[in-house]
Amino acid sequence: MEYGEICVMTTTAASEAVAEILYEATGESVSITDRNDLLVGGWDYVEEGLLESYPDEAAVRGFFPPQNKERVEKETEKRLAELKKYFPDCGSLKISFSCGDDGEWLENWRKNFKPIELDGLVVCPVWLESDSKKPILKLNSGVAFGTGSHETTAMCLKLLQKVNLKGKTVVDVGCGSGILGLSALLLGAKRAVLVDFDAQAVAAARENAALNGLESSCVFLNGNLCDDVKERGVVAANLTADILARLAPSLTRVTLPAGEVVLSGILRGRLDETLRLFAANGFETKETMTEGEWSAALLVAPEKPL
Repeated sequence: MEYGEICVMTTTAASEAVAEILYEATGESVSITDRNDLLVGGWDYVEEGLLESYPDEAAVRGFFPPQNKERVEKETEKRLAELKKYFPDCGSLKISFSCGDDGEWLENWRKNFKPIELDGLVVCPVWLESDSKKPILKLNSGVAFGTGSHETTAMCLKLLQKVNLKGKTVVDVGCGSGILGLSALLLGAKRAVLVDFDAQAVAAARENAALNGLESSCVFLNGNLCDDVKERGVVAANLTADILARLAPSLTRVTLPAGEVVLSGILRGRLDETLRLFAANGFETKETMTEGEWSAALLVAPEKPL
Protein backbone atom coordinates (compact mmCIF):
# COMPACT_ATOMS: atom_id res chain seq x y z
CA MET A 1 0.00 0.00 0.00
CA GLU A 2 1.37 3.43 -0.94
CA TYR A 3 1.91 6.26 1.51
CA GLY A 4 2.86 9.91 1.10
CA GLU A 5 5.88 11.37 2.87
CA ILE A 6 6.55 15.01 3.72
CA CYS A 7 10.08 15.96 4.76
CA VAL A 8 11.04 19.25 6.43
CA MET A 9 14.71 20.22 6.86
CA THR A 10 15.42 22.10 10.08
CA THR A 11 17.87 22.55 12.95
CA THR A 12 18.46 20.07 15.76
CA ALA A 13 16.97 22.54 18.24
CA ALA A 14 13.78 22.94 16.22
CA SER A 15 13.40 19.31 15.14
CA GLU A 16 11.01 18.26 17.93
CA ALA A 17 8.82 21.32 17.36
CA VAL A 18 8.66 20.55 13.63
CA ALA A 19 7.90 16.90 14.44
CA GLU A 20 4.92 18.02 16.51
CA ILE A 21 3.69 20.15 13.61
CA LEU A 22 3.95 17.24 11.15
CA TYR A 23 2.25 14.89 13.60
CA GLU A 24 -0.71 17.25 13.89
CA ALA A 25 -0.82 17.93 10.13
CA THR A 26 -0.68 14.28 9.07
CA GLY A 27 -2.40 12.53 11.98
CA GLU A 28 0.17 9.77 11.55
CA SER A 29 3.63 8.97 12.92
CA VAL A 30 6.79 10.99 12.35
CA SER A 31 10.52 10.33 12.39
CA ILE A 32 13.64 12.47 12.82
CA THR A 33 17.02 11.81 11.18
CA ASP A 34 19.74 13.98 12.73
CA ARG A 35 23.52 13.54 12.51
CA ASN A 36 23.85 15.28 15.89
CA ASP A 37 22.24 12.25 17.52
CA LEU A 38 25.45 10.42 16.67
CA LEU A 39 27.72 13.25 17.79
CA VAL A 40 26.14 13.59 21.25
CA GLY A 41 25.43 9.91 21.82
CA GLY A 42 28.55 9.21 23.85
CA TRP A 43 30.09 6.98 21.20
CA ASP A 44 33.85 6.34 21.41
CA TYR A 45 33.99 6.22 17.63
CA VAL A 46 31.64 7.09 14.80
CA GLU A 47 32.61 6.04 11.29
CA GLU A 48 33.22 9.14 9.16
CA GLY A 49 31.30 7.67 6.24
CA LEU A 50 28.22 7.25 8.43
CA LEU A 51 28.25 10.92 9.41
CA GLU A 52 28.68 11.92 5.77
CA SER A 53 25.56 9.94 4.85
CA TYR A 54 23.44 12.18 7.08
CA PRO A 55 22.21 15.57 5.79
CA ASP A 56 23.63 18.74 7.33
CA GLU A 57 20.23 19.63 8.76
CA ALA A 58 17.84 17.43 10.70
CA ALA A 59 15.27 15.76 8.43
CA VAL A 60 11.80 15.49 9.97
CA ARG A 61 9.42 13.20 8.09
CA GLY A 62 5.68 12.73 8.39
CA PHE A 63 3.56 10.09 6.67
CA PHE A 64 0.02 10.25 5.30
CA PRO A 65 -2.38 8.80 2.69
CA PRO A 66 -1.39 10.25 -0.73
CA GLN A 67 -4.85 11.79 -1.27
CA ASN A 68 -4.25 14.10 1.72
CA LYS A 69 -1.20 15.81 0.20
CA GLU A 70 -2.79 19.21 -0.46
CA ARG A 71 -4.27 19.48 3.03
CA VAL A 72 -1.04 18.35 4.70
CA GLU A 73 1.02 20.83 2.68
CA LYS A 74 -1.24 23.80 3.51
CA GLU A 75 -1.44 22.94 7.21
CA THR A 76 2.32 22.41 7.47
CA GLU A 77 3.18 25.69 5.73
CA LYS A 78 0.77 27.57 8.00
CA ARG A 79 2.17 26.05 11.21
CA LEU A 80 5.80 26.52 10.16
CA ALA A 81 5.12 30.21 9.55
CA GLU A 82 3.68 30.46 13.08
CA LEU A 83 6.70 28.62 14.51
CA LYS A 84 9.10 31.21 13.07
CA LYS A 85 7.44 33.93 15.16
CA TYR A 86 8.42 32.25 18.43
CA PHE A 87 11.49 30.30 17.36
CA PRO A 88 13.73 32.04 14.80
CA ASP A 89 16.44 29.32 14.73
CA CYS A 90 14.51 26.94 12.45
CA GLY A 91 17.01 26.44 9.64
CA SER A 92 15.90 26.27 6.01
CA LEU A 93 12.48 24.65 6.65
CA LYS A 94 12.70 23.27 3.12
CA ILE A 95 9.70 21.05 2.34
CA SER A 96 9.74 18.06 -0.03
CA PHE A 97 7.34 15.25 -0.85
CA SER A 98 7.76 11.63 -1.96
CA CYS A 99 5.84 8.33 -2.10
CA GLY A 100 6.73 4.83 -0.98
CA ASP A 101 5.52 1.43 0.23
CA ASP A 102 4.24 1.28 3.80
CA GLY A 103 6.02 -1.98 4.59
CA GLU A 104 9.39 -0.37 3.88
CA TRP A 105 8.38 2.75 5.80
CA LEU A 106 7.34 0.80 8.90
CA GLU A 107 10.72 -0.90 9.14
CA ASN A 108 12.58 2.41 8.77
CA TRP A 109 10.26 4.18 11.21
CA ARG A 110 10.81 1.62 13.94
CA LYS A 111 14.58 2.07 13.73
CA ASN A 112 14.15 5.59 15.16
CA PHE A 113 12.41 4.50 18.35
CA LYS A 114 14.19 4.18 21.68
CA PRO A 115 12.86 3.48 25.19
CA ILE A 116 12.27 6.36 27.59
CA GLU A 117 13.85 5.53 30.97
CA LEU A 118 12.68 7.55 33.96
CA ASP A 119 13.18 7.26 37.71
CA GLY A 120 9.99 5.28 38.26
CA LEU A 121 9.39 3.39 35.03
CA VAL A 122 10.52 2.61 31.49
CA VAL A 123 8.37 3.30 28.42
CA CYS A 124 9.37 0.93 25.64
CA PRO A 125 8.18 0.16 22.08
CA VAL A 126 6.60 -3.26 21.95
CA TRP A 127 9.12 -4.50 19.36
CA LEU A 128 12.09 -3.77 21.66
CA GLU A 129 13.15 -5.52 24.86
CA SER A 130 14.18 -3.94 28.15
CA ASP A 131 15.95 -5.70 31.01
CA SER A 132 15.15 -2.91 33.46
CA LYS A 133 13.89 -3.87 36.92
CA LYS A 134 11.53 -0.88 36.88
CA PRO A 135 7.90 -1.17 35.79
CA ILE A 136 7.80 -1.28 31.97
CA LEU A 137 5.05 0.25 29.86
CA LYS A 138 4.92 -1.28 26.38
CA LEU A 139 3.50 0.86 23.58
CA ASN A 140 2.64 -0.30 20.09
CA SER A 141 2.48 3.12 18.46
CA GLY A 142 2.87 6.84 18.95
CA VAL A 143 5.09 9.85 18.41
CA ALA A 144 6.14 9.88 22.05
CA PHE A 145 9.50 8.25 21.55
CA GLY A 146 10.86 10.43 18.73
CA THR A 147 14.53 9.59 18.23
CA GLY A 148 15.27 9.44 21.94
CA SER A 149 12.34 10.86 23.83
CA HIS A 150 10.08 13.68 22.83
CA GLU A 151 10.76 16.46 25.35
CA THR A 152 7.08 17.23 25.92
CA THR A 153 6.24 13.64 26.84
CA ALA A 154 9.36 13.10 28.94
CA MET A 155 8.79 16.30 30.93
CA CYS A 156 5.14 15.42 31.50
CA LEU A 157 6.15 12.03 32.88
CA LYS A 158 8.86 13.58 35.08
CA LEU A 159 6.39 16.03 36.58
CA LEU A 160 3.77 13.30 37.09
CA GLN A 161 6.34 11.45 39.19
CA LYS A 162 6.43 14.43 41.56
CA VAL A 163 2.72 13.97 42.32
CA ASN A 164 1.40 11.49 44.87
CA LEU A 165 -0.71 9.36 42.53
CA LYS A 166 -1.42 6.50 44.91
CA GLY A 167 -5.09 5.54 44.77
CA LYS A 168 -6.03 8.55 42.62
CA THR A 169 -7.71 8.99 39.25
CA VAL A 170 -5.64 10.55 36.47
CA VAL A 171 -7.37 12.32 33.58
CA ASP A 172 -5.23 12.19 30.42
CA VAL A 173 -6.59 15.04 28.28
CA GLY A 174 -5.73 14.51 24.62
CA CYS A 175 -4.42 11.04 25.40
CA GLY A 176 -2.98 10.07 22.01
CA SER A 177 -1.35 6.67 22.52
CA GLY A 178 -2.29 6.74 26.21
CA ILE A 179 1.29 7.05 27.41
CA LEU A 180 0.56 9.50 30.24
CA GLY A 181 -2.54 7.88 31.70
CA LEU A 182 -1.12 4.36 31.43
CA SER A 183 2.21 5.44 32.93
CA ALA A 184 0.29 7.00 35.82
CA LEU A 185 -1.28 3.61 36.57
CA LEU A 186 2.17 2.04 36.80
CA LEU A 187 3.21 4.90 39.08
CA GLY A 188 0.42 4.11 41.55
CA ALA A 189 -2.77 5.68 40.23
CA LYS A 190 -5.94 3.62 40.72
CA ARG A 191 -7.80 4.71 37.59
CA ALA A 192 -7.07 6.48 34.30
CA VAL A 193 -9.55 8.42 32.19
CA LEU A 194 -8.17 8.67 28.65
CA VAL A 195 -9.96 11.18 26.45
CA ASP A 196 -9.28 12.38 22.90
CA PHE A 197 -11.41 13.87 20.13
CA ASP A 198 -9.59 11.59 17.64
CA ALA A 199 -11.23 8.15 17.52
CA GLN A 200 -8.01 6.56 16.22
CA ALA A 201 -6.11 7.91 19.23
CA VAL A 202 -8.65 6.42 21.62
CA ALA A 203 -8.42 3.07 19.80
CA ALA A 204 -4.62 3.18 20.09
CA ALA A 205 -4.85 3.99 23.80
CA ARG A 206 -7.25 1.09 24.33
CA GLU A 207 -4.91 -1.26 22.46
CA ASN A 208 -1.94 -0.16 24.56
CA ALA A 209 -3.93 -0.54 27.77
CA ALA A 210 -4.81 -4.12 26.81
CA LEU A 211 -1.20 -4.79 25.84
CA ASN A 212 -0.14 -3.95 29.40
CA GLY A 213 -3.07 -5.61 31.18
CA LEU A 214 -4.40 -2.21 32.33
CA GLU A 215 -7.71 -2.03 30.44
CA SER A 216 -9.85 -2.75 33.50
CA SER A 217 -8.41 0.33 35.23
CA CYS A 218 -9.21 2.66 32.33
CA VAL A 219 -12.12 4.68 31.00
CA PHE A 220 -11.86 5.58 27.29
CA LEU A 221 -13.70 8.62 25.93
CA ASN A 222 -13.86 9.78 22.32
CA GLY A 223 -15.14 13.28 22.83
CA ASN A 224 -14.57 16.99 23.27
CA LEU A 225 -11.71 16.75 25.76
CA CYS A 226 -12.90 18.22 29.10
CA ASP A 227 -16.57 18.57 28.15
CA ASP A 228 -17.28 14.83 28.10
CA VAL A 229 -15.30 13.90 31.23
CA LYS A 230 -17.53 13.19 34.24
CA GLU A 231 -14.77 12.39 36.75
CA ARG A 232 -12.22 14.50 38.62
CA GLY A 233 -8.60 13.69 39.23
CA VAL A 234 -4.99 14.63 38.62
CA VAL A 235 -4.89 16.09 35.11
CA ALA A 236 -2.17 15.53 32.50
CA ALA A 237 -2.45 17.52 29.27
CA ASN A 238 0.34 17.33 26.69
CA LEU A 239 -1.18 19.50 23.97
CA THR A 240 -0.19 22.91 22.56
CA ALA A 241 -0.25 26.39 24.07
CA ASP A 242 -3.25 27.39 21.95
CA ILE A 243 -5.32 24.34 22.88
CA LEU A 244 -4.38 24.66 26.56
CA ALA A 245 -5.46 28.31 26.46
CA ARG A 246 -8.90 27.28 25.21
CA LEU A 247 -9.18 24.56 27.86
CA ALA A 248 -8.04 26.65 30.84
CA PRO A 249 -11.52 27.77 31.98
CA SER A 250 -12.99 24.27 31.73
CA LEU A 251 -10.11 22.32 33.30
CA THR A 252 -11.41 23.13 36.78
CA ARG A 253 -14.37 20.84 36.00
CA VAL A 254 -12.11 17.78 35.83
CA THR A 255 -9.52 18.64 38.50
CA LEU A 256 -9.83 17.91 42.19
CA PRO A 257 -10.10 20.97 44.46
CA ALA A 258 -6.48 22.07 44.97
CA GLY A 259 -5.50 19.11 42.79
CA GLU A 260 -2.47 18.85 40.54
CA VAL A 261 -2.40 19.62 36.81
CA VAL A 262 0.56 18.83 34.55
CA LEU A 263 0.74 20.86 31.34
CA SER A 264 3.17 20.23 28.49
CA GLY A 265 3.58 20.84 24.77
CA ILE A 266 4.24 24.56 25.35
CA LEU A 267 6.91 26.29 23.27
CA ARG A 268 9.41 27.91 25.62
CA GLY A 269 8.63 31.39 24.28
CA ARG A 270 4.95 30.97 25.21
CA LEU A 271 5.34 29.56 28.72
CA ASP A 272 4.87 32.87 30.57
CA GLU A 273 1.70 33.82 28.69
CA THR A 274 0.28 30.33 29.26
CA LEU A 275 0.96 30.47 33.00
CA ARG A 276 -0.56 33.95 33.25
CA LEU A 277 -3.71 32.69 31.56
CA PHE A 278 -4.00 29.76 33.96
CA ALA A 279 -3.32 32.06 36.93
CA ALA A 280 -6.26 34.19 35.80
CA ASN A 281 -8.36 31.02 36.10
CA GLY A 282 -7.18 30.35 39.66
CA PHE A 283 -4.30 27.92 39.02
CA GLU A 284 -1.05 28.28 40.98
CA THR A 285 2.28 27.35 39.38
CA LYS A 286 4.35 24.99 41.56
CA GLU A 287 7.16 24.07 39.16
CA THR A 288 8.25 24.57 35.57
CA MET A 289 10.62 22.59 33.40
CA THR A 290 12.24 23.36 30.04
CA GLU A 291 14.09 21.03 27.67
CA GLY A 292 15.20 22.29 24.28
CA GLU A 293 12.49 24.55 22.91
CA TRP A 294 9.69 23.00 24.97
CA SER A 295 8.35 23.75 28.44
CA ALA A 296 6.07 22.02 30.92
CA ALA A 297 4.53 23.03 34.23
CA LEU A 298 3.07 21.54 37.38
CA LEU A 299 0.10 23.58 38.61
CA VAL A 300 -2.36 23.37 41.48
CA ALA A 301 -6.04 23.95 40.78
CA PRO A 302 -8.08 26.41 42.85
CA GLU A 303 -9.96 25.21 45.94
CA LYS A 304 -13.12 26.49 44.28
CA PRO A 305 -13.52 27.27 40.55
CA LEU A 306 -13.53 31.01 39.84
